[in-house]
Amino acid sequence: MKNAIIFGCTGYLGKKLSEFLLEKNINVLGIGRKEKCDLKHPNFKYFSIQSDLDSFLEDLLKFKEEYKGAVFYHLAWSGLDRLTNGELKDQLKNLNVSAKALKFAATFSCAKFINIGSQEEAIFKNFTETNKWQENLYSSSPVYYAGAKFANKELLQLLSYLEKIDFINTRFSIALDKDLSGISFVAKSLKAIKEGGDLMQVKNTQPCEIILLDELIEAFYNIGKSGKHKADYYLGLGRIDTLPHYLSSFCEYVRENKAYEQGALNFDKALLESFDSSLLSKDTGFAFKSDFNALMQEFVK
Repeated sequence: MKNAIIFGCTGYLGKKLSEFLLEKNINVLGIGRKEKCDLKHPNFKYFSIQSDLDSFLEDLLKFKEEYKGAVFYHLAWSGLDRLTNGELKDQLKNLNVSAKALKFAATFSCAKFINIGSQEEAIFKNFTETNKWQENLYSSSPVYYAGAKFANKELLQLLSYLEKIDFINTRFSIALDKDLSGISFVAKSLKAIKEGGDLMQVKNTQPCEIILLDELIEAFYNIGKSGKHKADYYLGLGRIDTLPHYLSSFCEYVRENKAYEQGALNFDKALLESFDSSLLSKDTGFAFKSDFNALMQEFVK
């Protein structure tokens, strides 16, 4: 991989990915809606979307030869409250943006299109393909976000066939840096516990996994190099738990130095299998290493 395009490069993940790729001597073309990007590097070019998206992408085609064969990373997702809330119409706008991004990547002659998705899409798929939806409410509040993420993956998979471009989907639950500097609810909650605050009550009981941001970014890099067409990669160790148990375990670690033990899980087999990371290791040779015990130690350093 010599060239990369990062659509959504000024966000929490996009900036870290840009920095990592630049350290690997990869030329990065960054795209975002912020007027400026504070990342400075001779191999980095940033373009802010100041006009309508169609005109903006059309204008970028003049760099096609310079970034020939680039890997396109699609991280862009707009919305309210850290991108997860809002009405259905707010979330569906993102599908239109994703479709335009993929068509641009194909026209730009990119080598592959990597969608940075969410494990919510796999959980939502399981919810709708079983009879759970007839008996229970969805167990996470951003249901429109989860549904839109699922629909987005299906749409991009179809469009990749029509546009003749390699397509890779990726999924993960929660990624945190060692300093807990992110603005997510989980990062803020763990940081508050670390600083002596009270344990917050969480209603979300669906399965998830907390992983280290540095390892997630390294996974994206390896997928860019070796990821296979039509692959759907889960990113993590596959050692899942529930968010309430993660938070209570961290609280016990901070106050009593108690090691983490996985909580009791009661999820069906198909849902658990969606957290299988073996395909990632098989195709790219990369595997996550840090379990939640290791993460807790990093968080309290």
